Amino acid sequence: MPVMRTYSDSGTDPRKGGARPRILYPVALSIFPPLALAVNNRNENIGLADVLPALGICLWLASVAWVASKFATLDPHRRGLITLAVVGWFLGYGLLAGWLKAAEPVSALAEDDFLLPGTALLLLLACWKILRYRKDLAGASRFLNLMSLFLLLFLPITYLSTSPDPRPSWKPTLPEPGTVAAPSARPDIYYIVLDAYTGRSSLAQTYGFDNDTFETGLRARGFYIPKHSRANYAATFLALAAALNWEYLDWIPRVLGAGSRDRSILYDMIENNRTMRFLKRLGYRIVFLPTSYRGTSRSPQADELIPSDAAGQPAIQGEFLPVWLGTTALRPLLQLGCRFRSCDQVPFRHEPPSLILWKFARLAELPTVSRSPKFVLAHMLVPHEPYVFKSDCSPKSFSWEAATDPDTDSARVAYVEQVQCVNRQVLQLVDHLIQDSPRPPVIILQADHGNARFPFGRPPSLEDISAEQLMERTDVFAAYYTSKASTEFYDSITPINVIPAVLRAYFGASIPRQEDRTYYSSWHEPYRFTRVR
Repeated sequence: MPVMRTYSDSGTDPRKGGARPRILYPVALSIFPPLALAVNNRNENIGLADVLPALGICLWLASVAWVASKFATLDPHRRGLITLAVVGWFLGYGLLAGWLKAAEPVSALAEDDFLLPGTALLLLLACWKILRYRKDLAGASRFLNLMSLFLLLFLPITYLSTSPDPRPSWKPTLPEPGTVAAPSARPDIYYIVLDAYTGRSSLAQTYGFDNDTFETGLRARGFYIPKHSRANYAATFLALAAALNWEYLDWIPRVLGAGSRDRSILYDMIENNRTMRFLKRLGYRIVFLPTSYRGTSRSPQADELIPSDAAGQPAIQGEFLPVWLGTTALRPLLQLGCRFRSCDQVPFRHEPPSLILWKFARLAELPTVSRSPKFVLAHMLVPHEPYVFKSDCSPKSFSWEAATDPDTDSARVAYVEQVQCVNRQVLQLVDHLIQDSPRPPVIILQADHGNARFPFGRPPSLEDISAEQLMERTDVFAAYYTSKASTEFYDSITPINVIPAVLRAYFGASIPRQEDRTYYSSWHEPYRFTRVR
């Protein structure tokens, strides 16, 4: 965005004869929030392509506010302050709402019906005060210019000063297994992760929903459904890293420290997991469905991506822009607009309903369009919030209540409806996989963790959750279809033992069975593990 100027090209203020003022701070302070968010989450491997759309929105907003302020005043210093007030209100609204919601005595003030008009009124009052202020504001502009430049310079210093110390790359703690089976016995293996799909007990107890019809349908198709399945870890990146590498993560706190938030080593464990490496040695093709979630956004091991980068394929949007937009006033403004006209698409969702349904459809086609043998890893971001599906899988109209306050009656109803939609899609999918595969496939349907109604899906500290939430988070849905490994399964099996059971049964892999354990840790201290089951 060019430097904001008011006066003619003569280079001076015609009324005062001084040098032309340069108002820099509205631009600098508008781009600071997304840059700060990127720096504070540097362990998520956020790239320039993730940040550029947010910067573009900020610059556009500052430009519009600057141009519009000309209708109120020609004084560049007042225009700069008005622009800053508008930008600050828009970019800070979501943060203010989150702070108020967390402050118990004033949490009611966080409701949009109160907060949106209240803060908008304060914005108008601030602009009116700026226009009415009679003293010269050049000094304020100089101060804000310096302060904004200091903040921008502070970001790279923060980034460099908090860079992690060099550490060794991830190395498996277990030896690579040998094989004794003939390579001709190679069924297609589908590992389908259903994010935040809570197990039957918690669905009945917390949501009043009986999932028996769905599970009975799977059993009729030959699936084994453990009665007491539970998660190994309470967060996706921990659960997937353990399950795909068949090992617990006890060593992570020793390497990184229990207080570390560096997730990169876990992402590496998912991307270069032992399961893919083992099966590639046996001649398997790796088919991978990338997601907007950083932990499953890419796979160096993959031979085939769905969607790919080919023309006509849906695009996968990263997490950064939706998370940043959630801190702004765009959500309540759009929600207000949707009261007056129908809105069929919820903005900022990590993956839109059309893409999720598209992925289910492409999975169903794989037996006939992708060469065997193949290992398919599909992390489906449902039934996790946002709750965008009705029970018949039609997309919902605009609604953000379930995403902002998941522990309400309406959010529970919305979660159950999304589970019912997932059930419909899964039954259609497994019918195609079973009927169209050249030989009986292996199908692993596995939740990474349960729901538990945490704000934004992020586990708080153990002392801040109820026993019911802990049970729901660790109670997970699971179902396994296999012609050889059924004797390896048991009612209390956890994900860490599932893939090894398949590899032992089909390939004679010498992988020892682990003790079934469940650990809890919070979002902010993911490696401070507490064994809970």
